[in-house]
Amino acid sequence: MPRSEPLMLGKDGEPVNPPFTYERYEAWKVVVVNERDGKRLSKKFFSYVAAKQKAQELQEKFEGRAEVGVISRQIGYGPPESKVDDQHLLRLNEQGYYWCPYCRKFREFPYLPWKDSRACEFCFTPDHSFHVVACNPTLWNPVHYKRVFGGA
Repeated sequence: MPRSEPLMLGKDGEPVNPPFTYERYEAWKVVVVNERDGKRLSKKFFSYVAAKQKAQELQEKFEGRAEVGVISRQIGYGPPESKVDDQHLLRLNEQGYYWCPYCRKFREFPYLPWKDSRACEFCFTPDHSFHVVACNPTLWNPVHYKRVFGGA
């Protein structure tokens, strides 16, 4: 399985040196999903630090009534260094959990009819996104990529 070079997370699960982002592009998004009815709210941020601070504030405010997360809108991150072992990834993939490089967590990818594919339950990234495929061994289909990208 080929590995792209997604940016890695440190042992604490935080991005290692988040890359420079353009001043006019909001590269991070804080998403709040209500546990009871599934309603979603989101706000975009220019920096990871600001997004993380807002997420912590909201987490304290909603404490257990809603799921709060910071999503990368620009770059996919590989799994943390402690979970890079392919056997661990295979076990989780077989149980139905895949690494979402934009949420930076292991999540279920249920089938969403309005997207006509499986996608992350939190950020709606499809399972055929390049970074999702690169981070999850069971999603790699060499026949598909040979057909799409060419090659021998």
